[in-house]
Amino acid sequence: MQKNITTGFAAINDVLVGGFALGSLCEIYGDEGVGKTSVAISISKEHSVGFIDMDQSLPAQLVEWLGDSDNLIVSYPPAGGLLELIELVGILARNVEVVVVDPVGVLDWRDMEKFVPAAAQAASIYNSIVLLVNHSNRMGVPNGHRWTSFYCAQRIEMRQGAVQCNAESGQSESMTVLVRTTKNAHGPNFRESEMSFQFNEEPVYV
Repeated sequence: MQKNITTGFAAINDVLVGGFALGSLCEIYGDEGVGKTSVAISISKEHSVGFIDMDQSLPAQLVEWLGDSDNLIVSYPPAGGLLELIELVGILARNVEVVVVDPVGVLDWRDMEKFVPAAAQAASIYNSIVLLVNHSNRMGVPNGHRWTSFYCAQRIEMRQGAVQCNAESGQSESMTVLVRTTKNAHGPNFRESEMSFQFNEEPVYV
């Protein structure tokens, strides 16, 4: 029976029918600022996560609010380039349940062509999950789509929905995020759901 790894967001678990599947390369992609990194960090609440901070921008507050630092290893892209990055993914995949590469889109297309299949192989060999976090362009297409759409077993798109603002201050109070699976080799495709960030109730870093 396929074992799934859940996130801290019910909407994500719902569209995946249980969570991300072990042994798989997976992708979360979509608009900037919709909570993609938040979803990835939330996995560390219940599972071991190796997080490769590709642009060295992971805020410590996000881990405090949504994750568990005891279950999280934060790494940075090695200076040696692509081959050392692939090696790092393999090392983490041997030791944790989920390896997050965020944002994978900082790689150029030549590196993506080599990195994506290597990441899929690492996930399969070590029965872990390699989760790619990726931004979409204005057309809704993520970087390296040609390879992620083929090698990823599960892909989730997150898009910004309605934003509610305070009538007096004009400050954003909440934001709806639309979630759907665009590929799921382990369940039904094109399931949709919604999640909401309430900025006026608790600190949320999306």
